[in-house]
Amino acid sequence: MTHVLVVGGTGAMGSHVIQHLLATTDATITVPSRHPESAHATELAALAPDRVRLVRSDSAALEVLIGQADRVFANTDFFATGSAVGEYQQGLHLLAAAERAGVERFIWSSLDSAVSLTGNPVPHFDSKAAVAAHIDLMRSEEMLRKETDGWYTDHVSVLTTAPYFENLRDRLTPRPNGRGGLTFHLPPRPGHRPPAPSAPRPDGLQGLAAPHRMDGMTTTTSTPNADTRSRARRCGPGSTPA
Repeated sequence: MTHVLVVGGTGAMGSHVIQHLLATTDATITVPSRHPESAHATELAALAPDRVRLVRSDSAALEVLIGQADRVFANTDFFATGSAVGEYQQGLHLLAAAERAGVERFIWSSLDSAVSLTGNPVPHFDSKAAVAAHIDLMRSEEMLRKETDGWYTDHVSVLTTAPYFENLRDRLTPRPNGRGGLTFHLPPRPGHRPPAPSAPRPDGLQGLAAPHRMDGMTTTTSTPNADTRSRARRCGPGSTPA
């Protein structure tokens, strides 16, 4: 029976990953948590007590858990360390431990590099993107070494997602603008320009819509439809989609 370790399993994404695994596989699942006695963690374990195990974990214990897993899904919590370098180092530590253990499949949950795309740092995006860049670098190294079964090449996947839709409900609720669109009010620091929404990706992951206007304080988007989804591209502040 396959055993899966879900790092970040009590979070917004990880909990859905666990539910999907329970519904589509017979895998057993271990979820490391700083607070396994919390109400949310208890509810998660109750989904399938015979298959889901919540355990208290620190860095040393996490390496042991990785050694017991066939597959690992890792979505680290930037806000647990509050450091871009700290999350980057955590990601590299997880990867190194999984490589040593010969984990069959390691999935790194990443985000786009805001500083590379816009010139404006977003630490909790950039730290995850830096780990994805490290994975690419290691794949290049494996290619140079002509490895026939490079671990980073053949056993590591990167899942790059957009911001969670739940943010539109809880933190960035859009408001109708009276012109058939929605307006997002952002609280940037003085002189800061927010990054543009992501353009469609080949794998179907995409932003909500192409931006019409970005003035540093307000982002206005049109309601998504098939036409805007097919024509959307990355746009900088002040740009108009083609």
